[in-house]
Amino acid sequence: MSGTTSTVIGVALFITAKAPTVHRIVIRAGCLLVIMTVDLLYSRRQARPCAAAATADWRRLYYDSKDVLNEHRSVTT
Repeated sequence: MSGTTSTVIGVALFITAKAPTVHRIVIRAGCLLVIMTVDLLYSRRQARPCAAAATADWRRLYYDSKDVLNEHRSVTT
């Protein structure tokens, strides 16, 4: 992982700790998008495995986000 990616992850984790639930989901998705882009741009030989792993990460993020939002809705109602 490059230094820039590590910095982005660090900033996202710091902001995530301070942000409300919905913002955390958006920040996670943005961080994942940055990681996917960096992987695809700088490791062309491994583009397919990286894309497959990133797709699995997106799928996991989607279902985690759904669970968090459902939990948030049940707490607020």
